[in-house]
Amino acid sequence: MRSVLNEEERIARALDALQWTDEQIVVDGGSSDRTCEICRKKGAKVLERSFDNFENQKNFALSKANHKWVLSIDADEIVTSSLAKEIREVTEKLQNFVAFRIKRENYFLGRPLRFGGQGREFILRLFLKDQGRFSGIVHEEIVVNGPTGYLKNALKHTSTETLDEYYTKLNLYTNLDAER
Repeated sequence: MRSVLNEEERIARALDALQWTDEQIVVDGGSSDRTCEICRKKGAKVLERSFDNFENQKNFALSKANHKWVLSIDADEIVTSSLAKEIREVTEKLQNFVAFRIKRENYFLGRPLRFGGQGREFILRLFLKDQGRFSGIVHEEIVVNGPTGYLKNALKHTSTETLDEYYTKLNLYTNLDAER
């Protein structure tokens, strides 16, 4: 499950890493490139919704999910094969947890961030559909009702590969925050 806008350069790679899932939902916020076409070719269910903020986009996607467990990732994130295997294992077992935090390996301008807040980041991305909701206009988080566990394997996050991309995202995030 993901929310996208003009991600034709990355979306195929992210979807290829999710071929093991039962369902892939993409909410497109009005892309003007080939994002939707690529998603459909990869077998994803593409829903179009005008972008207002990340919280609403992702809660809309969540409302359309048809399975018990939900994994939420963005177009700039890759589920490694070891993480995919671990997710399959934990979701097939009876769990005491309603959600799991995943270590995220962050890359900036092609280099790993090893220190600071993003160097050792664990984000909640896997949860029972009926136990979680997205909250927050920018850098939304998943709020769950119940205990949360941790997975061992990492999610790769290549948020910004160029300075131009960094400043574009920074402008979007600051504009949304200012509107709030």
